Amino acid sequence: MGEENLKRLLKERKENFTLLRKGLEVIAEKYKERVLDIKNNKISIAVSLTSLNENCLKPKGLTASYFGSYLFSRRISGVRVVDENTK
Repeated sequence: MGEENLKRLLKERKENFTLLRKGLEVIAEKYKERVLDIKNNKISIAVSLTSLNENCLKPKGLTASYFGSYLFSRRISGVRVVDENTK
């Protein structure tokens, strides 16, 4: 691969991460959600799911954990759903 190619790929990854985060912020704002700052973790992005929880899950008696299992069962990997009410 070579040193120059590796440096180029790392730069590209950082630029793509910034682009992804900015896009998520636009979408999150539209649905009154937040993109959370995760200190000491430069490769993960966290997004609140308050509206989803209040408008879709709770009325059906479901939890955020259900949403996580829903994603997992559809082979969506790398996603973690944490229910802040089950600490």
